[in-house]
Amino acid sequence: MTPLRAAVAAALASAVLGCATGVCVPSASAAERAGTPAGVATAVQAAAPAASTTASTTTGRMHSFAFLPAAQRPQGAGLAARVTYSSTTVDGAPAVVSGLIFAPSGTTPAGGWPVISWAHGTTGLGDTCAPSGSPTLAASYGRFSELLRAGYAVVATDYAGLGGPGLHPYLNGEVAARGVIDIARAARAFSPGTFAARWAVSGHSQGGHAAMFTGRLAPEYAPELDFRGTVALAPPSNLTPIISRFDPQVTLVPQLVPLLTYIFAGVRVSAAPEFDMNAYLSPLGQELVTAGETLCNAQQWERTQGVNIGELLSRPLDDSFAAAMGAMFDVPTSGYQDPVFIGQGEDDQTVAQFMTNQLVGDLREAGEELTYTTYPGVAHDVVGPSLQDVLAFLRPLLATP
Repeated sequence: MTPLRAAVAAALASAVLGCATGVCVPSASAAERAGTPAGVATAVQAAAPAASTTASTTTGRMHSFAFLPAAQRPQGAGLAARVTYSSTTVDGAPAVVSGLIFAPSGTTPAGGWPVISWAHGTTGLGDTCAPSGSPTLAASYGRFSELLRAGYAVVATDYAGLGGPGLHPYLNGEVAARGVIDIARAARAFSPGTFAARWAVSGHSQGGHAAMFTGRLAPEYAPELDFRGTVALAPPSNLTPIISRFDPQVTLVPQLVPLLTYIFAGVRVSAAPEFDMNAYLSPLGQELVTAGETLCNAQQWERTQGVNIGELLSRPLDDSFAAAMGAMFDVPTSGYQDPVFIGQGEDDQTVAQFMTNQLVGDLREAGEELTYTTYPGVAHDVVGPSLQDVLAFLRPLLATP
């Protein structure tokens, strides 16, 4: 039995055994699906029992598995599915997280396909913003087809609180990293013949931030896997000292208001109980931050039009705010055990190049193994322009079992 057929057989078995395998799928008869060729997407829909939405204390465990319809499969995918799995959120609390997993078509190599765990950019904070709710768009943005054709399996988390229970702790780097790692663990545990132990992380924007935390955390958090390297594209960094100086008189860069409402929402979810984010927010600020917890990018952008940064605040931000934000956001600049690639558009107006330059300088000063490539004329969407450089970086890292 091929690894993909074994994975499908495990999913079918759980339909018969009532999730006894730990992977919950619909109750349609096993006979209807037993003949489904491995890697062929079907219209199977997830209908997981209550256990699949209850967080497990064992992280990296698959909770549900549903094949994607053909129209939602990226080109080159032999296996394409939406899954839920166990991870953790703020303070290590158990969480059920959703995401996507893909394996290339063709003959699976011995030991399985090397894995890229993709960390997506900002989509919003509400459950409807989860990329797995729009797999075609997610695959296009993440260039999944190119990765699959290059011989990599792809797993892509939605992050804790996006598409699953609880609030999304936006830009909480450690929570995002655990979600990125745990989906790789869950895929490997689900079908070890399909998903290899060796893997790397790649992410953009919010996901570039998550990728940096993943690269720092992965060897320690998941020693049973074989982590090889980090790709961080336009990773936000060095924002805490800037934002912590804002006060009610600030009227600059109103286009950053939607992002700030997300950051304040992330701090509000992530901070220690003794820190009160609401104490810094005006009534309008509290209203917009609360709205941001359920709205996606376009809706929050529309909701905040005409609002200046200062109007969000009732008092100046200060050192206490900086400590609360820094604890969740500040990117580690040392302690990486594996190579790091950072890509940055030189015309990026969302993640300014000077902030990434500072991050790179701090990493180099700490002696980290780093490749830094900038792209003239490229704004924030650096995923496509950097693709060939990313593949060239990953190829030698993931080539050998």
